Amino acid sequence: MNVLKRSLFVKLMSCLILAGVIIFGIQIVISSTYYGDNMRNEAENYLKEKLRAEAGFLNAELLISETASENIAALVSNDKSNDESLLFDYFETVMQSNQMIVGGGVWMEPGKYVEDQKYYGPFLYLDNDSIVVSWEYSDQDGDYFQYEWYQDGLGDESVWSEPYVDPISKVPMITISSPVKRNNQTIGVVTLDIGLDKMQEHISGLTIGENGQAFLISYQGDFVVNEAIENPMGTKITDLESSLSEVGDLVVSDRQPGLISTSIDNESNLLSYQEVGTSGLKLILTLPESELGITQSVINSSIISVVAMLIFMLIIYIAIKKLILKYLKMAVEHAEKVAAGNLKAELPDEFVQREDEFGRLGSSLKNMTENLREIIAQIQSMAQRVATYSEELSVSGSEVGKAAEEVGTAIQTVADGAGNQSMRLEATARNINGLGSEVQGVEKQAQEMNRVSKEVLEEIKNGQNSIDESIDQISEVKEDTKEVGVVIERLGKRSEEIGKIVELIQNVSNQTNLLALNAAIEAARAGEAGKGFSVVADEIRKLAEESSKATVNIDELISIIQKDVNSAVEKMGTSADKVNQSSVKINENGAIFDRISQEISHLIDTIFESVEKIHQVAETSRSIESEVNTINGISQDFAENSEVVAASSEEQIASTEEIVSSAKKLTEMAEDLAQTSNKFTI
Repeated sequence: MNVLKRSLFVKLMSCLILAGVIIFGIQIVISSTYYGDNMRNEAENYLKEKLRAEAGFLNAELLISETASENIAALVSNDKSNDESLLFDYFETVMQSNQMIVGGGVWMEPGKYVEDQKYYGPFLYLDNDSIVVSWEYSDQDGDYFQYEWYQDGLGDESVWSEPYVDPISKVPMITISSPVKRNNQTIGVVTLDIGLDKMQEHISGLTIGENGQAFLISYQGDFVVNEAIENPMGTKITDLESSLSEVGDLVVSDRQPGLISTSIDNESNLLSYQEVGTSGLKLILTLPESELGITQSVINSSIISVVAMLIFMLIIYIAIKKLILKYLKMAVEHAEKVAAGNLKAELPDEFVQREDEFGRLGSSLKNMTENLREIIAQIQSMAQRVATYSEELSVSGSEVGKAAEEVGTAIQTVADGAGNQSMRLEATARNINGLGSEVQGVEKQAQEMNRVSKEVLEEIKNGQNSIDESIDQISEVKEDTKEVGVVIERLGKRSEEIGKIVELIQNVSNQTNLLALNAAIEAARAGEAGKGFSVVADEIRKLAEESSKATVNIDELISIIQKDVNSAVEKMGTSADKVNQSSVKINENGAIFDRISQEISHLIDTIFESVEKIHQVAETSRSIESEVNTINGISQDFAENSEVVAASSEEQIASTEEIVSSAKKLTEMAEDLAQTSNKFTI
């Protein structure tokens, strides 16, 4: 029992531990992924914000210099007196206020600033904290027209040059060129040289994580700041032997801010880049992914998950031991008692009254025990009854033996009666044969009556079809009559409309006659000049009189037509009534034919049923005749078999004696069953 319990417990715990390991393993993977994504997102956001802030700071510094250059260009454009002292003072003020500006100059087109002077290019620079004005570029040897910073500055907007190293001071610089305009024409360029050494110091001092790096490259990809290279100027990012060159083309060509993951010196890094304003410079920041803390987060998450899993397993262990093994032990102990024959064993109410699967198990075990108790009690009772019945069977067997002898005597008497019965059955079979002939004659007459009734029904159906056709024709006449009535009514309405038109013509004719009379009077007043008009007026009057006569005739004809139309409408109404009456009568005749047809159909059904029944009687008579013959044969066989039965009764007596012997053995078996059932305690 203990071995079984341990085995079951071990199996159950093994399954739960396996399930827990799988669940918590999945949780560790999900948590690691979640924490890793969060850490990466935080790092990316940090790098983006850092890059945005530093690029903004550098752009602000450059924007100050760009604004100063444009202000000097505006001063030169607006100062048409060409006051050099004012110009140089302003240069000095700008250079002293901005430490990044190391020099600057004004470069004019030939003859645009000083008449008949090809070169005008004063250059100001710092020398031991003092500003020096140099004219070394204002001659054929200096020829500032050849430089790109001058040519680019002749456009419409300020332009930044590519970073370069000053050949004298060896200081990295970048130049802003602003156009000088007068009367919408570019007459020269103002330049300011910005030293990049302070910018290099600022970028080199940036802290990006623990081992992050900062780079500054030009528009064409040349390094301006790179701590790993002693003299970075002139070295392109795409020419490096390190893996940073693999992303160089992307960084140089992409004009929008970007963030990618790349490998630098065999270590995964996040790399973010952004242009610095309009200067063409691009700031690059990198952060090793090893500093994101993803690995440590995964380890911490794994430790927490393992501890949680152990606590979960401990809780499961206690729950199984308290809630499962306890009641399994009760169930097993109860089953062992029942197997030992103790049917009085009871389960604790704590087990049976639970409202879960163990409660159902306890109730089932309790019911099983009670049912076994009832079954064993019934077996004991039945064993006693079997023993009693066996004794009674033994006594009855003796009595059956005596009865069997009496049955043999009775069977012999029955055999004699069976012979007499056979003779009487032969006479009955002859009488039934004659009855069958009479029934067959009646069956033929019924079939003839069925045929005639079907012909009558067929004639009735033909008459019904004729009536249906008459009804259809009457309906068509009725519809035609209605249509004619409608046409005549429309004709009456049209004649009324014509009457109105005639009345209108009559009025027009009267008016025309009146107008003709007035015209004749006016013509008479006109004398000779109105004779021609008088003739026309007379003709119009005659025409009006003829129109008036014609309208009178039309009006009389319309009156006659209206009377005829009204008479036709009345006659059509009378005809419609007669057609309706005829239709009603024909429908009534059709209904009568329907009822006759139904009655004939019912009669045919009745005749058909009679024919079927007579046919059944004929078949039955033939069957009776056959059965009587069969019974007669059976009677003869019965008489012969009775003698055989008499002999068998003697054998039955011997069998009865064997039954008595078997009853005694059954009594002994019942006693053995009672002894076996007594092993159970109920």
